Amino acid sequence: MNVQNSILAFLIAIGFVGWGMLGKYSQANSGWVGTIAMTATAVIVAVLSTKNLQVGTPNIKIIAVLIIAGLINGIAAWLYSSKVTDPLISTAAFMASVFIFMVILAPAFDWLLNGVTPTINQIIGYSLAIVAIIFLNKK
Repeated sequence: MNVQNSILAFLIAIGFVGWGMLGKYSQANSGWVGTIAMTATAVIVAVLSTKNLQVGTPNIKIIAVLIIAGLINGIAAWLYSSKVTDPLISTAAFMASVFIFMVILAPAFDWLLNGVTPTINQIIGYSLAIVAIIFLNKK
């Protein structure tokens, strides 16, 4: 990955971490945090995608796959907002665990769905991510 994409990944990570931390900081309950954050997210995505939405209409199979993806993401966002706002949970440790699990699951899904085989260096990195999860959850 080049430097430009690494910087973009860093900025995206700020957004993903930021909404959960700001949600907890707001002291609103998880229902409000998730609903308002995801509604604002949908509006921003729709506005920024306006040009792309005007280029062709996907077929029904593509729409169905994307609806399933949205439903899965919606459940995950609801669960995420309920945990990041929980005063009994370390928000930073929970978020780090979620993101590290993403590091482990992304290549597995990429392999299953897209046939992309991870390199040996990537497999070592994913293994170290598992070690990180273990350390994050030790008391």
